[in-house]
Parts: sequence; C-alpha cells; structure tokens
Amino acid sequence: MSYIEVVPEAKKKRGRKSVESLVETILQEIPTSNVINVLQLSESINCSWRTTEKWLNLIWRIQRGPKIFALKQEGGKRLVWQKERGSLPDKPTS
Repeated sequence: MSYIEVVPEAKKKRGRKSVESLVETILQEIPTSNVINVLQLSESINCSWRTTEKWLNLIWRIQRGPKIFALKQEGGKRLVWQKERGSLPDKPTS
C-alpha cells in the first residue's frame, strides 16, 4: 500500500509573501477614485483580512510619521540614515 501526503487547502493556495511584495500589492489595489473595505481588499490581494488590516494600519502610521532620509557620506559606500523630529501617530480610530 502506498501513501501520498495530504496538504491542507490553505497551504496549497497561499504562499508566504515578502514584505515588499505585500506592501506593493496593497498600494496598487487601493482605488484612488473609490473606497474599498478591508475584506474586499484582502480578497483582491489573496491575503487574510487580519493581515491586510495590520499592514494598512502600519502603512498609514508610517505615512504620517517623520520622514526618513537616506544619506551617503562623501567617499563612502554605505548609506546612513536620519529622520525628522517627531513621533509616530497613534493607530487610526474608527
């Protein structure tokens, strides 16, 4: 008798997405002339609504936080980082 491995459906359809890929996909799928709720967005990007909501909150907070600058020292090969004064805002309220 031979056996085959049974893989759960969720594992077959969804692979782990990179952070960059997930953020790019979210930013591309949010409409500019309309609105979309978290459930609709999560379905369109093939991600759970909890993960989508978590990333939306993080993107929102980063966009409202102090700017970060990438600087390069003269003759240097590596970037150095600096930010504006200020702090991250609280999470968005409903």
